Amino acid sequence: MTELVKNPNRNYADKPEDTELTKCSICGKLPYIEKMGRPHRRFDSSGNLICGRCYGRALWKKRIPIGVRCLRCGSHETTLTKYGTPRWAKYGDGYLCWSCYTIKNNTGKIFSPERKSNISNGIRRALDAGAVMGPKVHVMDESVFDTIDEYSAYWGGWLIADGCVYIGKRGNPRIELTLSKKDRPHLVKFKNFLKCTNPILPKIVTLNGKRIVQYSLRFSSKKIGGILIRFGVTPRKSHTAKIIGLENDRHFWRAVFEGDGYIKNRDGKDGDRVVVVGSYDLMHQFKDFIERNIPGADVTIKQDKKYFRLYVYSYTARCLVELLYSDISIALDRKLAKAEDMISYI
Repeated sequence: MTELVKNPNRNYADKPEDTELTKCSICGKLPYIEKMGRPHRRFDSSGNLICGRCYGRALWKKRIPIGVRCLRCGSHETTLTKYGTPRWAKYGDGYLCWSCYTIKNNTGKIFSPERKSNISNGIRRALDAGAVMGPKVHVMDESVFDTIDEYSAYWGGWLIADGCVYIGKRGNPRIELTLSKKDRPHLVKFKNFLKCTNPILPKIVTLNGKRIVQYSLRFSSKKIGGILIRFGVTPRKSHTAKIIGLENDRHFWRAVFEGDGYIKNRDGKDGDRVVVVGSYDLMHQFKDFIERNIPGADVTIKQDKKYFRLYVYSYTARCLVELLYSDISIALDRKLAKAEDMISYI
């Protein structure tokens, strides 16, 4: 880099009487003309002319000590920029020449075609032998959704209600279930079902202008993601959710109700009521399930902006709650208490 040292005996401003345009000693270009009609140029400590661009660029760039040596190769020389200044990279307490810096950054990335082919063949043989490539931070039982039982159908319902599946940056399906702060113990049940070591993390969201704390369990699994997508748990499912293969499973519908519904017990003013919110297809599938299992059921579906609400009242509500909550092994505790209260009136 050209050393810029101010000489008190030299005038660094442009000289009005100097009208000859001389090329810059660094970039070799003519100085640009200022608004006043004078060429914008400066001079270094040796008296060489420097254009305004190179002068400013040299001042902006961090000064490198004189006689610096590369920590890797020990060289005093390095490559130059297009402006003729030396390129050094800060490394710890010293510097690396640009060649060593490039080698350090690209180690393990730039290979010959033959080496790439050998690495590819080695990785393929290792995968065929059952090797796991790289350390896996978290583990889980990816076979939990292989068979449909009460637990797998139930958590599938929770995922279609309050969960989501999306594709991560690396192309792997990412599954997430988010519940309110008071339902965090229920999220622990889901974690135990998966037998996973992923942490349950707090999540601050803004709802109706208020900041509230929720908790979410997030994990990645190609196998589980593929199974859930076949069930209908797909990305951006809020307005298009539709279950496939679990249409008549009461454990699945219990989870959907717990995730996106509520129970209103009789209180002397209003009777028993069950309300569930969801997409058009999912609510009509739920209505068909109720009508198949409760003869003479009275079910109403109303549109609420982009969503649809399913209503059942009185006797139908009590029969539905009994259908969903009798002889079960898992449920959301606070809604199970209300369901048992409603069943007691049957």
